[in-house]
Formats: sequence, structure tokens, C-alpha cells
Amino acid sequence: MSKEISQDSDAEPVDAIREIIFGQHMRAYEARFEALEQRFTARINEALQAIESQLHALREETDQHSAQFNSAHEQLRTDLSQQASELEQALSQQRAELLTSISEQID
Repeated sequence: MSKEISQDSDAEPVDAIREIIFGQHMRAYEARFEALEQRFTARINEALQAIESQLHALREETDQHSAQFNSAHEQLRTDLSQQASELEQALSQQRAELLTSISEQID
């Protein structure tokens, strides 16, 4: 027990000397590291906000392109349906005309 007390009392002057010699430098380094950490954290947060903003813009752009694609697709379907209907009418009319022509030639 007396050895522990003497070691503690021996360590106190060493700690005091260490604080005198290195204390100011250590506090300066700690302050520098803390400032660096704050700057890095701020830059990371700025980068995250920029990425989130860009992601939001990309989602909006994707939604717009999707709506345009859907509109164009629907217009194409309507146009093709109309053209198919017109083609069927034309074929029906030509068939009728051909049948009439054949019928007239037979008589």
C-alpha cells in the first residue's frame, strides 16, 4: 500500500512536468483536430444535401420522361388502331368491289 502511494506521489510531479512541456501543444493539436472534424462534417453535410437535391431533380426528370413516354405510347396505340381500322375498311371495300367485278364478269 505504501508503494502505491509513493508511486502516485512520484507520478504527480512527472505529470505536472509533462503538462508544462506538452500541455499547450496537446491542447493546440486537439483544437486543430476538432476544427478539422467540424469542417469535414460541414463539407460532408453539404455534399449530402447536394446529392439529395440532385437525386430529387433526377426523380422529377424521370417522372416527366415517364409521363411523356406514356403519352407518346398511348398516342401511338391510338394511331395504330385508327390505321388498322382504316386498312380493314379499305380491304373490305376492295373485296366488295372485286366480288362485284367478278360477279359482273360471270353474268
